[in-house]
Amino acid sequence: MKKVILGGTFDILHKGHQALFNKAMELGGDLTIGLTSDQFAREMKGEIFHNFEKRKENLETFFFQKWKKEVEIVKIEDIFGPTIKEDFDYLVVSEETFGNALKINKEREKLGKKKIEIVKIKMVLAEDKKPISCTRIRNGEIDSEGNLCVFCKIVRGTIKAFKIFEDEKFLAFLDKNPRNPGHTLIIPKEHFRWVWDIPYAGQYFEFVQRVAKAIKKALKTNWVISLVLGDEIWHAHLHLIPRLPNDKFYYSPPPVKKISEEEMKEIQRKIKKAL
Repeated sequence: MKKVILGGTFDILHKGHQALFNKAMELGGDLTIGLTSDQFAREMKGEIFHNFEKRKENLETFFFQKWKKEVEIVKIEDIFGPTIKEDFDYLVVSEETFGNALKINKEREKLGKKKIEIVKIKMVLAEDKKPISCTRIRNGEIDSEGNLCVFCKIVRGTIKAFKIFEDEKFLAFLDKNPRNPGHTLIIPKEHFRWVWDIPYAGQYFEFVQRVAKAIKKALKTNWVISLVLGDEIWHAHLHLIPRLPNDKFYYSPPPVKKISEEEMKEIQRKIKKAL
């Protein structure tokens, strides 16, 4: 029976990993997965979400749910893992890790062992034609299927929004679930996880100030609340919410208001005019 091996950190299982697994299963035989230890994972990636036991559990669950198959998962402390001591027929890798596969066969050759046949698959691309990776998923740029975050889609124009103002770096648009009429979101066009990650934060807050003043003028209020949250959508953003008479704002924002598309367009027009 053929023996197949592949390796990785598999911190957040995504579409790219699934392509590796699919190819390994196509080759048939016994499958071994070399799973990086926490220390080795941090040496390579710098940051991980899940420890070894959790990553191992996720892999076991994935293979059992999809193929009703149990696989051998071994902890590895370097790029070689069991490939130096044991013989395998196939080594499945991505374009990113192909260089490591060549190093493995070079080391096997030094030891007088037969080379393992390398099966290389193409990198799986996200919606923006860039490779899917755990790092990008952790940063909120994409999900595990490679779909861009909602705000990135608004920047690209694939999702419509009531845009208020934009320049080459920033975009302001009306929140589709407003707490008050004129509730506006301010985002950098480039994806950053948090507002405090924006390297040109000074310019960002100058942009925010300009929009806030326009909201005050357009909606005839002297009070615009600014909230920096970040858990709703993993793309740096700031809320500007105008205070209006009897809005019940108190210590927490008022409930979401239903505002018709025509009303939203009129609010959009007023704020744009004020700018």
